[in-house]
Amino acid sequence: TRENIDPNAGTTKGIVTYWVKAFIFTILSSLLIAFSAYSLITPNNFTIGGASGIAILLNVVSDGRIPQSIVLFGLNFPLVVLSFFFVKKRFAILSTANIGLQTFWLFLLEQLFPNFYIVFPGGEASKLFAALAAGICIGTATALAFKVGGSTGGADILAVMIQKKIAAGSIAWIIFSI
Repeated sequence: TRENIDPNAGTTKGIVTYWVKAFIFTILSSLLIAFSAYSLITPNNFTIGGASGIAILLNVVSDGRIPQSIVLFGLNFPLVVLSFFFVKKRFAILSTANIGLQTFWLFLLEQLFPNFYIVFPGGEASKLFAALAAGICIGTATALAFKVGGSTGGADILAVMIQKKIAAGSIAWIIFSI
């Protein structure tokens, strides 16, 4: 929440500090998600859950003809609209920014660096390193997004809406369940 970032969030300085940190965290979070999905997960032939996982699967099944960026945006758009009405406006704004930036970073990677893949040497056993690196990046990205009161989209938005509706305890368990 905002209070976790700055104890003076009610002051003008606190509000400005919050939005600067939110902007920086959102940029980093979206970049980490896009980089992980495009450069670590896809080239090593595995996927993740949520909207990013569906985007990766459709990209692989279509042999790259369906860009991850378009699928990611298409899946997240209705969820963001719902979050605007069922969660908080600030959450919806920050989630929209994160999703928009993820789409932007993915589009840049797809267009400017079409083969920017990271495949660790060592064959199939090396995929463990790619999975660990992707997990660390995605976990960090999710934490950064939640820290400022937003999300990385997809299952995160659903989890927050479920938690708000049924007052569930751990957001992490809801995301895991989804």
